[in-house]
Amino acid sequence: MRTTLLRVVATAAMTFGVMVAGAAASQAAITPTPGPTGQANDDPVLEQLEDLVSTQSDTEIEAIVSAPGPADVLVDSATGEYIAAVAVTTPQAQPLAITPIYAGCGSSANACAWTNYGASPIGFSGTGKLKIKLNNVTRVYAGAYNTTFSSSSAGYHTIYAYKTFYFSAPLTFTQISR
Repeated sequence: MRTTLLRVVATAAMTFGVMVAGAAASQAAITPTPGPTGQANDDPVLEQLEDLVSTQSDTEIEAIVSAPGPADVLVDSATGEYIAAVAVTTPQAQPLAITPIYAGCGSSANACAWTNYGASPIGFSGTGKLKIKLNNVTRVYAGAYNTTFSSSSAGYHTIYAYKTFYFSAPLTFTQISR
């Protein structure tokens, strides 16, 4: 019995030793990913800002930072001082628009409304708000976006993306937004 106990203890010690050694070896093999400090710069915006350091006056930098609109600013991490700035020009935003599709939904990403059971649905693609006059709606599907169907008499129904609502009685909707 004593020999068996010694074997069990020795086996456990060897197993534990191998586990500890294996854990130490795997810890040694883990290489932390360095942060931005000291990394090669492959960000063109940062390169542009770094090129501007010491070429812009404080007045120029402050004018860009305080102006309305987007800007990229290089900040000295140690002092919090702005050391370079560039105004960002963005393309003109396109207005949001929902487009009705009168012969079916078009795709699973589009919202849909059925005006009676079994009929072809009316689809709505895009995002934004659209005034509609849709009578006798028995079912709505949200598509890829959370979608709200509004009614002057029944309030509104927000349907989460890819969900379908069936109504116990037909409703009339006057607006869709998604």
